Amino acid sequence: MDEYKALVLVYCPVIIPLIWREWQTLAQKDFENATARWEAKANRRDEDKPKLRIHPQDANNFLKLAATLKIILGRKIRNVDIPRAKQLLSEYLHGYLEIHEIDIKPNHHWVTHIFDQILDFGPVYGFWTFTSERLNKLLKSFTTNNHNGGEIEVSFFRTFCKDALLRQTLRYLAMTPREGDQGLSEMAAQMIGVDKDIRGTVASVNAMVQEVEDRTRDCGLGIKRPSLGAHIMKTLSDDLQMSLLDYYNDVYPEADFHTYIIIDGRRITPSTSATKAPNSIIQTEFDGQVYAGQVISVLTHSQFRIAQSTTLLHVHWFRRLTEVDTSLWDLYSRFFFWEYNNYLRVGDEGPPPLVPPSLVKSQAARATVNLHDARLSDTDADTDDLSQIAWVTTGLSREAVVI
Repeated sequence: MDEYKALVLVYCPVIIPLIWREWQTLAQKDFENATARWEAKANRRDEDKPKLRIHPQDANNFLKLAATLKIILGRKIRNVDIPRAKQLLSEYLHGYLEIHEIDIKPNHHWVTHIFDQILDFGPVYGFWTFTSERLNKLLKSFTTNNHNGGEIEVSFFRTFCKDALLRQTLRYLAMTPREGDQGLSEMAAQMIGVDKDIRGTVASVNAMVQEVEDRTRDCGLGIKRPSLGAHIMKTLSDDLQMSLLDYYNDVYPEADFHTYIIIDGRRITPSTSATKAPNSIIQTEFDGQVYAGQVISVLTHSQFRIAQSTTLLHVHWFRRLTEVDTSLWDLYSRFFFWEYNNYLRVGDEGPPPLVPPSLVKSQAARATVNLHDARLSDTDADTDDLSQIAWVTTGLSREAVVI
């Protein structure tokens, strides 16, 4: 389900307006030429009338659907958000009826009942069947070797109970350190956080159990509780020490650097790559504006004579793109555009380089787009001026986003 959700909420809203701007004019000319040839034929009843491949209103109509799903697919949704979603869905359906009258299906009617279901049962994640269907598909793929009559189910349940008991014991040891047994507590914490290769059917089910437990723990009671990965000790860079000077009055020259941090159930993994940064893009609100950036490192820093350490994210914040026409995406206003491979410097207006996890609004998705105006010919403008490479981001908040 996640790949389809990303497709309709992130990738397609970015790509489809660009494709329509690039090719709609050409498609219109092809349609007019094909229609003229069809009408010129004396015996044209033997072939269907040509159809317009790219309708000029399709892109905007799709953005209305994406905006609707941005609200409907939130893990948290308020009753006051539903009227806006109804309006967007109604505009999309009427637009689809006008553009593709012969392609209307029963699903286009059934989807209008989703709002009554949300009012009755809450967000769709609480009552849809994707999770159970996924598990059912996994169970049906197992080879039982004639061990029927519930044997495989009993084996799964025994493994589940053993795994749950082991994790409960490890968590108890990790959270209740005893005098003289600090090493035991640290070892238990490492065993909980270690990544394992998943092999075999039982291991696959155990991995699913672990994922459910981890997500439940990390998202419990609506509180953003960071869950940190394994760490190594590194010496802080000079720039990072200067940033810490603004955050602390007294700086300790070392910190624990973590492989990931889980915030609101989403794993954020640091990355220094400008092109490949999976799971490292975040979004926040600072001084009333939205900012997006790339998490470079996750560190836990301790001060001398202060028992409690502080977890911080070192972020390279993107520089906002200005004076560029982005009106193609006005109907899907949760896109934000940034200068390609250009970041805010220390002292620029915006969030500080080091931020606590509580400042993170949500994880974000990033794509690279070319904002050139395809309608300009080579004689209208210089070729070098046509290309404008930029980054575009959108938040992956668990809450419904009203557009």
